[in-house]
Amino acid sequence: MSKATKEEVRLRAVAAVREGHHPEDVALSLGLHRKSVYPWLAAERAGGREALIASVPRGRRRSSPRSSRRGCGRSWWGRVRGRTRAPALSVL
Repeated sequence: MSKATKEEVRLRAVAAVREGHHPEDVALSLGLHRKSVYPWLAAERAGGREALIASVPRGRRRSSPRSSRRGCGRSWWGRVRGRTRAPALSVL
């Protein structure tokens, strides 16, 4: 879902609740979890319509485990590429 679509869903959900529909019914009609509308209502009460608009994410962008280990010769779980099974364990 794009950022604009998410904003539209939030605004439509809050508007439907303001018209008198139950928040859980609105969430289910939009294909969302039944409790997902409640935080949007609280945000709208606290900060108005602007609180429902998606903001720019803060902090460092996360990378996936595979991209950070690419080229090291091992997959992210530590086995050597191309090996079909893990080495046998020695028993003491």
